[in-house]
Amino acid sequence: MKLRLKGNAVRFRLSQTDVENLAAKGFVEEMINFSKDLAFSYRLELNEDILKPVISYAGNTIAVFMPQHFTNGWPGNNIAGISTLHTTEDGTEIFILVEKDFKCLDDTEEDQSDNFANPKLMKL
Repeated sequence: MKLRLKGNAVRFRLSQTDVENLAAKGFVEEMINFSKDLAFSYRLELNEDILKPVISYAGNTIAVFMPQHFTNGWPGNNIAGISTLHTTEDGTEIFILVEKDFKCLDDTEEDQSDNFANPKLMKL
């Protein structure tokens, strides 16, 4: 799972394994250890009581809660992702995007073996 932050926008990109684990286990999480006592984590978690993604930040963790129903069939269907504009209690707006990670169209040294087939390649 990849995390991209820019301004008040949060973007999660999930590999095939991440999408399958989210659907099967109900969550996926990654962690960066800065030292033995300091870590930052980011997490996606399913929730059956919500209709659109919501975000929280606590204890050095960014957590996005996803509607449970969204992952029904997501590993095998053509839906690229889900996005929303989340408004916090104080009125701050945060754009949330959770999407499948597609293989790049250009050359890259990054391992893409677990990425989804790029739909643009299928059209060529």
